[in-house]
Amino acid sequence: MKIILIRHGEAESFRVFDKKVADKNRKLTPLGHKQANETASYILNVYQPDMLVSSPYVRAMQTLESFTELMPHTRVKTLDYITPADDAKIAIKKISDEFEGVNCLVVVCHMPIVANIAATLVGDWAEDYCLAEARVIDTEVIAADLGTLVEKFIPNQYE
Repeated sequence: MKIILIRHGEAESFRVFDKKVADKNRKLTPLGHKQANETASYILNVYQPDMLVSSPYVRAMQTLESFTELMPHTRVKTLDYITPADDAKIAIKKISDEFEGVNCLVVVCHMPIVANIAATLVGDWAEDYCLAEARVIDTEVIAADLGTLVEKFIPNQYE
C-alpha cells in the first residue's frame, strides 16, 4: 500500500485585516492554492489514490479540493484526529484500523503531526515538511517502522 502524506499549502496568517483568525479557520493564500494544485497534479500523474482524507481545518480541506477537482469520484473523508496538536501514534493506529484494504491513501494535514506520522512509519526522525510537500511511503501494513520512503515532492515555495 502507498500512503501519501501531504502538508497543506501556504495559509493566511492568524491576523487578517486586523482581526484574529482561529487556527482551524485559516484559509489558503493564492500561493497556497497554486502549491496545492501543483502537488495534486504531480501526485495524480504518478499515483492512483483510491481514498482521500483531510483534517477538518479549512486550509487542509482546501488543499484536498485540488485533488477532488481532478478526481471527483474518489472517496473523501474528514478525520478529526490529524490536526496539528494530535498524537501521531494514535493517528497511525486509527488510520490503520479505518483504511485497511485501501491501496493508495492521500492524507492532508499539518505540521507537526504530518512529519511525526511520516517519521514513525519509516522509523526515522521527524523532518519538517515544506508547504504542500508530499511524501510517498510504501508499506505492507500501516504501522511504526514498517514503511519505506519512496519519494518526496515539493512544489514551488515562492510566488
